[in-house]
Amino acid sequence: MPRHFQEEEKYSDDSSNGEGFYAEDAKVGMKQQLTPDGKVVKECLIEGTDLQRPAEGYQLDVTIDGECKQWHMGEPDSGLAEGILVAIGTMRKGEKSLIHCTSSEYTPSPPTTYEVQLNDWVVKTDISTAHDKSLLKELIQKGDGWDGPEYESECTISIGDEKKEITIGSEQVSADIETCLLSMKKNELCQISTMPGVTIQLHEFNVPLSRFSIKPAEKIAEAQKRKDQGNSLYKDGLHKQALKKYQRAVEYLDDEYEVPEEDKAAFKEIRIPALTNQALIELHLGMHTECLATCGKALENDSKNLKALLRKAKAEIELDRWTEARRTLEKLLDLDPGNKSALSELQRLKKLNKAQDAKDLKGFGGMFSKMQTADTPQDDQQATLTEEPK
Repeated sequence: MPRHFQEEEKYSDDSSNGEGFYAEDAKVGMKQQLTPDGKVVKECLIEGTDLQRPAEGYQLDVTIDGECKQWHMGEPDSGLAEGILVAIGTMRKGEKSLIHCTSSEYTPSPPTTYEVQLNDWVVKTDISTAHDKSLLKELIQKGDGWDGPEYESECTISIGDEKKEITIGSEQVSADIETCLLSMKKNELCQISTMPGVTIQLHEFNVPLSRFSIKPAEKIAEAQKRKDQGNSLYKDGLHKQALKKYQRAVEYLDDEYEVPEEDKAAFKEIRIPALTNQALIELHLGMHTECLATCGKALENDSKNLKALLRKAKAEIELDRWTEARRTLEKLLDLDPGNKSALSELQRLKKLNKAQDAKDLKGFGGMFSKMQTADTPQDDQQATLTEEPK
């Protein structure tokens, strides 16, 4: 149970900023004011051993007045006094301190002193692409340095006891493992929530050539390579992998700054088909908004590109932007009056418009029927609308 004290103790302000509520590393015997109002004071009994302090999402193991507790930092309804939560955020691993709280804002029964020790923590980080905590990473051993692998990095990894060589993006391992690797540093060891009890370690990796560090001729070669790989993957039905290759090809050609005039045509020659191929896959995968943006980029390079116009129109139809789709198809047919795909899409659009008109008319008919029921004699209730939709 917390120990109550009868009078507020005096403390020395030892914080580094002179304001008394951002605690520096605590030393034995040091008292630190942790809040601006001075109502929470920490008195160090045992110094911590780690430079890092806990952060939101960490799973903490603490002892409070002799009772062990575990919970996630930042978790609502932890049941702990606010003063304890404030103090733990300033503590290092292994640190033991007395937390003096003198306001009901920080403890239910002020004044109260708690004895708190931060024993350990487990770092669990949300690495899910949707940021919905569907994939959590638990750090076991910190990695080295600041850099990590990226898409197309060749990596040496261990999954459990099995060591292997993989390339990120090749789907040689599961999508969850690839996502995890993209968040790791060299020599890091961790686990992920979808594979409990299985460790993942990143031993070595390389970083693919950056478009910022190579010459225009090299950019063209790297982009062409990705575009060809994308074509092969698409033919094999591996659409998601192909999409990444086309996106990477476009990235290499995204910037024409300091590109000689004689190379700009080659940039365009690869960029446009890479973009239209990317749009094709986005359309196939139901990524209609993304497809529309990709077609826009292609048309910036070539406003008369038939494939970009057709895929743009298809995406607009799927997004119920029918007026825009009609304009896009009409522009395409002005350029190529006999284009069968465009004519087919125009017919589909007309059918969709007709179906919608009929649906709207049926709705209006129901509304008029209700009005007639209320406002006309019983004998007139059989009256129906005979006008055909245009």
